[in-house]
Amino acid sequence: TPVEVVDYMISAVESTLKDSFGSSLGDRGVHILDPFTGTGTFITRILQSGFISPENLEHKYRYELHANEIVLLAYYIAAVNIEETFHAGREGQYVPFSGAVLTDTFQMTESEVKKRLQGGGIFPGLSEGAEAENQLDIQVVISNPPYSVGQDNDGDGDANENYEDLDRRVSETYKALSVATNHNALNDSYIRAFRWASDRIGDQGIVCFVSGGGWLIGNAMDGMRRSLVDEFAEIYVLDLRGNARTTQGEKRRMEGGGVFGEGSRTAVIVTLLVKKKGHTGPCVIHYHDIGDYLSREEKLAKLVVFTEHGPEWTTIVPNEFADWINQRRSDYAQLVPLGDESAKGKESDAIFTNFSRGVSTSRDSWSYSFSPLALTESMTKSISLYESLRESGKKLVEGDDSRSIKWNLTLRNALKKGIATEFSIEKIRISPYRPFVKLFLYSDLLWNEAVYRMPNFYPKSSTKSPSIVISGVGAQSGFSCLMVDLIPNLHVVHSGQVYPFEWFEEPQASGGMFDNAPNQPVRRDGISKWAVDQFTSTVGRAVDREEIYFYVYGVLHSEQFREAYEDNLVKERPRIPLPKDAALFDAFSSAGRKLANLHLDYENVEPYPLEEIVKDSKLKPADLYRVTKMRFPKGQGVKDRPSTIHYNDHITLNGVPDGAWDYMLSGKAALYWIIDRYQLNTDSGSGIKNDPNEY
Repeated sequence: TPVEVVDYMISAVESTLKDSFGSSLGDRGVHILDPFTGTGTFITRILQSGFISPENLEHKYRYELHANEIVLLAYYIAAVNIEETFHAGREGQYVPFSGAVLTDTFQMTESEVKKRLQGGGIFPGLSEGAEAENQLDIQVVISNPPYSVGQDNDGDGDANENYEDLDRRVSETYKALSVATNHNALNDSYIRAFRWASDRIGDQGIVCFVSGGGWLIGNAMDGMRRSLVDEFAEIYVLDLRGNARTTQGEKRRMEGGGVFGEGSRTAVIVTLLVKKKGHTGPCVIHYHDIGDYLSREEKLAKLVVFTEHGPEWTTIVPNEFADWINQRRSDYAQLVPLGDESAKGKESDAIFTNFSRGVSTSRDSWSYSFSPLALTESMTKSISLYESLRESGKKLVEGDDSRSIKWNLTLRNALKKGIATEFSIEKIRISPYRPFVKLFLYSDLLWNEAVYRMPNFYPKSSTKSPSIVISGVGAQSGFSCLMVDLIPNLHVVHSGQVYPFEWFEEPQASGGMFDNAPNQPVRRDGISKWAVDQFTSTVGRAVDREEIYFYVYGVLHSEQFREAYEDNLVKERPRIPLPKDAALFDAFSSAGRKLANLHLDYENVEPYPLEEIVKDSKLKPADLYRVTKMRFPKGQGVKDRPSTIHYNDHITLNGVPDGAWDYMLSGKAALYWIIDRYQLNTDSGSGIKNDPNEY
């Protein structure tokens, strides 16, 4: 953690202690805990801060400063750093720091663990330290909590631990007060740290954390924000910005540098929570945005100033949705919903009769490829290994031939049940993988982690029908939508929801004499009868489903609509306004149709007249147009909106219009998706090559 951040946090805690409780970090009786100490930075800076008077320093060091660490090496380094800081310039006997405990902070307060600690534990010295700390009245918790939301792959061995008591408290508060349906983000260790620390200080004290900023805006954290308001008297949030993970272009430049440098790509915030015994009345939330376009160095310089004088705070009043910043509009609920979650596949008071997420494989390197031949090779290898294990009855060994197969829970369970599988060339489909990037997909229920309703939307490889894909609720990269006409990947736009123009339903057996005849899927309209009636009534003439479909697409691209409901579109399921009259309806329907034609037929539109400079025109086309990785001129990146692209060593393209960088999808310029994805890539885990030249 940068020392400027640490010093600001310590000074903020000191001033809050004085203002709220009339005490100081240096006073006797004020116990301070860094529960995730790392190398002991927070405790060493407290010792150096000057807030502890010389007469109280040794008492504080011996009895009232506490630090937990789970990693053995870091634990020893922290103890040495804290001891050296205390003894610097002092004479007399060397006093070891007894406040350091080698422990899992979350585990040590679990009821079952506390019982074992009271019985002496496994390691008496360490157990005594943990037990002694558990008995203390901790008034201040200050730290940089760990970040971990779980493992990326099944079998990685880095899944979050389960903490029965702590997880129950998260469920009773953060989850119970949430209206979100997906709470996976609440499993993050730093979210647990907020819950743990809030309980650890009891009915009075201060928690000060520097953490990722996702909880401040995340949909799944609405219950957490409600809980914090319920539990604390005052909350201070210093937003240091720096989100490089889900922003691009102008928004990325506005976020500025990350205060952790390369150590973090997420937004960073400092949060100070004040709990007061007997407090009544509403919680007061104080917020300060450090500002746009600031470099890391400029932000750290501001923190030095804030350490002395404090920032200028703005008071936040949460809205009905528990939004603190980026507050959405309440009139959004009066617009017409695109879909009804409770009535998928049925008529309802919504525009679409069905919608679904796209395909998620959990093994994209194996299941997707530019080349159908390469895809055949990788999937044949995986299926052969699976079948050999199934037929032999051998027990699966962890990490078994990880370069030939990617295991996940679905595949493991299938193997246990003895479910057979075989390769079929018919299962290779063309699939929009990312914006304007199509790959070949091996479409199979066993080898795809989740297909949702895609078999109903695209039942056959020959099925080609338009679908509007809209970014999912909570997409941190902002709202996006794109039309496709083939089976899409889940992230063709971020966590996309697919709204089809038509879908297909398996026919029901009638019990009649023709049941053994080949049954064809029954076509269903994607646009509801309710929508046709509503639009007909509003427009004042008969309208058809195709007109409505393109009207929806046109409105979703309206800059005025997006600006007005930007926060709603990110945090809630999509809604649109009904047209006020026929002229408006016709205008948006026409615009939507033109956009759809461009987005679906982008491979055949007239190319933009770039200047193409070719060094050696005598090369064979396969060599001339071979791409390894497109690049920008030296010293330029996507943030510079370059007008030149080096396609390869033989071809340079000049004259890229500046406006090309304004068309954004899932936080990146649409043009950048092409540059980023059309490159030779080798998966590190499997060794599988994905070569766009073999498309």
